[in-house]
Amino acid sequence: MQRVGPDRGATARDRGRSAGIRGLLRLRCACRECSATMRVRTMRCRLGFRSALHATLLSCVVVLTPGCSERAEERPERPQRPAAEPQTRDEDLRSGAIRFGIKDPPAKAPGAIRLATYNLENLVSDPIEDESAGKPPAEVSALAETIRRLDADILAVQQVESLDTLRRFNDEHLAEMGYTHIITAETGDPRGIQQGVLSRFPIVTYQSWPGMELGGEHPEMFGDRPNFFAGEPVRYRRSPLKAVIQIPSGEEDHLELTLLVVHHKSHPLSAYWREAEARALTEKIRTMQDERPERLIAVLGDFSAEIDHASVRTYLEVGLRDAQQPELIETGEQTLPEKKWATHTTGTRIDMILVNEPLWKLIEPSSGFVLGTPARAPWEGRQDPKPEGWASDHYPVAVDMRVGDDE
Repeated sequence: MQRVGPDRGATARDRGRSAGIRGLLRLRCACRECSATMRVRTMRCRLGFRSALHATLLSCVVVLTPGCSERAEERPERPQRPAAEPQTRDEDLRSGAIRFGIKDPPAKAPGAIRLATYNLENLVSDPIEDESAGKPPAEVSALAETIRRLDADILAVQQVESLDTLRRFNDEHLAEMGYTHIITAETGDPRGIQQGVLSRFPIVTYQSWPGMELGGEHPEMFGDRPNFFAGEPVRYRRSPLKAVIQIPSGEEDHLELTLLVVHHKSHPLSAYWREAEARALTEKIRTMQDERPERLIAVLGDFSAEIDHASVRTYLEVGLRDAQQPELIETGEQTLPEKKWATHTTGTRIDMILVNEPLWKLIEPSSGFVLGTPARAPWEGRQDPKPEGWASDHYPVAVDMRVGDDE
């Protein structure tokens, strides 16, 4: 085994400055034919660039790239890039494959209404400062094709620039879908991105609460570094969007469906922020349910957290339920459950549809699904080119509900 030191282009002085040992990681060779292990000493980078520590074991190469001034921690093993992609026989691993969700959406039952949510990943059509910030035309086309295949009657969206952008996208790519009712609302996000809804049914009212204080202040530290917001009141990073939609019920009177579209604060260290956002929104949910216990409520969108995280549990504790009910749906032989239900390219399930008890009773059993789109290979990261057919780093989530007597 040969141990290779820091960047050979560095000076002796630089190599000396990098030699502070920060810990030991046990790395296992990713080759299936090799089960050997090795120990690699990790070093703390004090240079103005990221350093890499390379080690060669048999014919396999493991590369460790610690962030500057960050303590290297033991991380789950990550699939290694094969010597040549054609050697990979499992098409699920190829760049551009449908690695998560399902490939083909199920047909809606007659009379069912499909409710869905989709993070559009920066649907920005008119970037002010950076022309490259707009979504490339190929991605816009792939996004539209995904929405057409989804065939949702009501679609909540996140990361859209403005109402004009969403309307233009609908007019140019979704004209045949029947989305005659479209809204967005200010969220207070510093990037200017908004939540929105495209609906085949009338939107009666809508509102948002940008800048609303949630109680409490930001802590002094953000992990092991000072918090930029320390001491400031905690506010919605991106205000939820409340929309009341009139849906047909098979009777003279229409039913009203209340949507609360969320895009909670991201980043693992922002859990406290997400929890504050969830607590504030659940208070509004309690008030709405106290006023009208029969009200149909769905909280849907990008939660930036998984079902067992504290912020999502906050919603479950007020009686909301996971409308996708993955535990009730049979898994295909070719797809693992966690892959079938992942909603993000990281393989996590952070986009959801949560419903209150009155709406739960209308959900079609086993109708929930995640619609997969082309993804990067497991060994590829955000720095790698997006594969052909890329639409978003999230996948749309949908569920069907039955309203009225259409049987």
